[in-house]
Amino acid sequence: MYSVSSKNVIKSFQGGKKIKFPDISLEKGKALLIHGPSGCGKTTLLHLLAGLILPDEGSILIENTELQKLSSSEIDAFRGKNIGICFQKPVFIRSLNVLENLLMTQKLAGVPGDKKICLEILAELGLEKVSQQKTNSLSQGEQQRLVFIRALLNHPKLILADEPSSSLDDENTSRLMELMLSHSKTHGSSLVVVSHDERIKKFFDTKISLL
Repeated sequence: MYSVSSKNVIKSFQGGKKIKFPDISLEKGKALLIHGPSGCGKTTLLHLLAGLILPDEGSILIENTELQKLSSSEIDAFRGKNIGICFQKPVFIRSLNVLENLLMTQKLAGVPGDKKICLEILAELGLEKVSQQKTNSLSQGEQQRLVFIRALLNHPKLILADEPSSSLDDENTSRLMELMLSHSKTHGSSLVVVSHDERIKKFFDTKISLL
């Protein structure tokens, strides 16, 4: 069974521009890299897979559910339960510390806040020592790991990551990719990364190129 399946997806834009995206068939628990230059539609495709926008043509199935057949509120509920998203620019509640940000993530997803689970996953990714720090005191590498932890927190079936290595040096890029791949596999989540970063191609067996 596929975690992600799309066919004949087209998105139209103002001015008459249309993008036809390659078909996707990603098995459960597998990882996919979608790469290409800036402006080729990578982030648009990520937003389509997340149900943040809908295609004008074609179909997208996430965990065998066709997003276009759901209402807006149903898509939001489905996303909250099944999809974790790592946006390109980390956004945290600055008045809260690291642990409190994670507890708030659980609350917003309708999941009871569980301090023990939050601390365990912080420890898994080497951030247990910063749990009481404010997020703006973290390094860029630590912030990107925290974004991934937040996406993993509610055990989604699919994790979507937009340019996760864009602000990282080579060492932190390698560390983040290894963590994302190993921990998504450990937690049983499928992983889709969109990026123009040539450095991360070597980490993925399955790749789709957008031009």
